[in-house]
Amino acid sequence: MKKGRIVPILVALMAVLAGCSNQEESSVKHKRASDATESAQTSVVETTTEPAKQEQAVAEPTAEMSFQSSGASNLVNSGICCTDGERYYYSDTNTRTLYQTQNGTADVIAEQFYGYYLNLSGNTIYYADAAADNSVTAYDLSSGSRTVLCNMHVQELTLYQEKLYFTCTDGEKRTIYRMNLDGSDLESLASCEDLWYMTIYKDVIYYVNYENDQYAILSMKLDGTESRILRKYNASDLCIAEDKIFFAERDTRYLYSMNLDGSDVQQLNSTYSRCINYMNGQLYYYGSEENGRNVYSCDLNGNVTGKYTSGAKFLMLMEEELYYYDWDDVLHILPLNKKSEEENTSHGTNIVSYKQEDVLKPVRSYLASNWAGYTLDEGNITKQGNTWIILLSESGGSRQYQLIIDLTTGKITILCTTEDILPVSVYLYDTAPSVSPSAVQLSKEELKSIADIWFEQNYGPGGAWCFEYHDYDGNGTYEAFAVCGYIKGDGYDIDPYNGLEAILYISSTGELTIIREDIQDIDFCVENEVMKEYYIEYDGKGYYVPHFRSNNVLWQPMYGVKDNKPYDTGISGHISLDNDGDLLYTPNSGFFACPECNNHVEHKHILAYDETSGELKLAVKYPSGEIVNYEDLQA
Repeated sequence: MKKGRIVPILVALMAVLAGCSNQEESSVKHKRASDATESAQTSVVETTTEPAKQEQAVAEPTAEMSFQSSGASNLVNSGICCTDGERYYYSDTNTRTLYQTQNGTADVIAEQFYGYYLNLSGNTIYYADAAADNSVTAYDLSSGSRTVLCNMHVQELTLYQEKLYFTCTDGEKRTIYRMNLDGSDLESLASCEDLWYMTIYKDVIYYVNYENDQYAILSMKLDGTESRILRKYNASDLCIAEDKIFFAERDTRYLYSMNLDGSDVQQLNSTYSRCINYMNGQLYYYGSEENGRNVYSCDLNGNVTGKYTSGAKFLMLMEEELYYYDWDDVLHILPLNKKSEEENTSHGTNIVSYKQEDVLKPVRSYLASNWAGYTLDEGNITKQGNTWIILLSESGGSRQYQLIIDLTTGKITILCTTEDILPVSVYLYDTAPSVSPSAVQLSKEELKSIADIWFEQNYGPGGAWCFEYHDYDGNGTYEAFAVCGYIKGDGYDIDPYNGLEAILYISSTGELTIIREDIQDIDFCVENEVMKEYYIEYDGKGYYVPHFRSNNVLWQPMYGVKDNKPYDTGISGHISLDNDGDLLYTPNSGFFACPECNNHVEHKHILAYDETSGELKLAVKYPSGEIVNYEDLQA
């Protein structure tokens, strides 16, 4: 077997990079595989076989090895490396060689190997062969044979559950296909003007649709059904990991995250982020041309944790190594520093619900001891979910830092914004502050903004035009319910009825829950309606009671909050508070068989809080003040 040293790490930015043009991904179509085809000199016949390799020791496939690749985020970034957890392979497309790494050296497995989007299953690597017009090709590691499975020019080839998925240009459209591992049963799943970043995660396909310069994020099932728009515009550099969608905002390239259903969109930081990739709880990306395309890492909250090199494009990750091409198309392999055992453990206690003063107290003490001469601007705190960002300025100097406080873990990161200085991170909360929880949370305006943004991303112009912000569960923090719909000109202000698209709940920390969506043929009674008690407080708890009309019938569902989560009380009808503070209730039908009504006994129908079940139950109340559950009355 041939031996070769691992390609040297790029130590300094090469002078030639200064003259590189700032190519935008729309002109290079994101992928080196497209450009590589022009320089391909050879073609691969349907099946070829290389001479036997006497010393080549390839592990026999096991059940654990089957159908694994190097990760979704790696495959959408050229995918030149793959693993099954025991074997590690990478393709150097510059030297056209396939390597297997072991003990700091690289063993040559195959020459004249010009492969992208490597996927490993057992003893077979499936890849796009740039020497054969990016045809889907299978390489047998035991025999060295190569078999062309599909002659289409493919990209983003992904092996998932014994199927091969890929994208391909069909005339003026780009299409997502899938087929069997032998090339049979080719199926078209989705097609549009232009699409990229096809990613498969937990049985769902995600991609970015470029049509009409919208750059929308879409999802669909593996068979192409149930297509759904998750974000309507301005997304790029898709990366999906840890049940989150990470992406760069198209115009600014700032890093964002959202849930898999498109909810809870958050800006994580304000750094330029391209070619986002994921490994071991960290995101990796490279920065702007002006900053030398440095490679950075950050945690999943956007806190920058490291800077590794410069001049990179198309990042790929494998275990503790970063693979990247520089702008001279030279491949580099950079060992990443392994996290210490301490950094891999959980630090401190969740301090989201503690007072600002108590959170900042140990921060001030740390800065006084270690950052003398710097001023903390406590009056200028930016909140991003469970993270605070505060400005730290050098007294009499020009340096400025961001002090990033993660309220969930207690981690403090100090990031210089004016010079290229590595961030400093410390943990200050190994024990929680000895104070009682208080209402530290997002403001009313911030919660409403979350609802407005969600509607705009999913439906278009409009937003939350009915918004109730209260402490529903009585724990000291405020939550919100919102009714979202289109705003249709002046009629919105004077018409007592408006159609609606969704009812949302937003927790005190900004987590969005869809209560109801795509409500059809139902009008919502706005606040100039006579009955307008959307928020009702009863027995120390708050309830959200929106009013609807359907076929001229007024009805009111009733929602509550427990542990910062919404729940449906299961009660629907006519609900209101009377002057005695009782919660009057009549079912939607307006009629139910009440024995006391039939007996003409003076009473009223109320909803009473049942301490045993923790639920509201229908009851009757007599002038004496006695309350009897309706269930007991019927018995």
